[in-house]
Amino acid sequence: MSFPDQSKADWPISLTELIARRDVYSRRIGRVGGTSMVLLFSFLFGNFFLIRWLERDEKMPNWLAAVGVVVLFSYLFGNMFFLLWNHKKATKSCNLQCPHCAKPLTDKILIPVAIATGRCGNCGGLLIIDHPNSQEPDNSGNRLGRAE
Repeated sequence: MSFPDQSKADWPISLTELIARRDVYSRRIGRVGGTSMVLLFSFLFGNFFLIRWLERDEKMPNWLAAVGVVVLFSYLFGNMFFLLWNHKKATKSCNLQCPHCAKPLTDKILIPVAIATGRCGNCGGLLIIDHPNSQEPDNSGNRLGRAE
């Protein structure tokens, strides 16, 4: 599912749309994160054999090991920055930012709070239209407005 023009999306949205956006975000992050982890561990595993080979070969210059360490750390930090960039890109493309406080609704607490209450867990702004818990209580104190 794609959300083509999310920069102009209207808030509040429906509960099903918020859940769909959360699911699309989770799939994107999971797919990229899983691929990144496989590449990371295969790179680390490959470096193990490279280092063992460098230790055994007496003719190799000492600076080659330093180059290997620099390449390893460059890859690790590059991978970290790529994952952060992908997180921000997925957050913007799925439009999972509170329109009131601009905080991303992607952590493990804010999105369940938004789904359960219809409001932002950070600022309390209305996110979900027609959510039973987002309505103001009537005079009887009944939140759903039903007669008892």
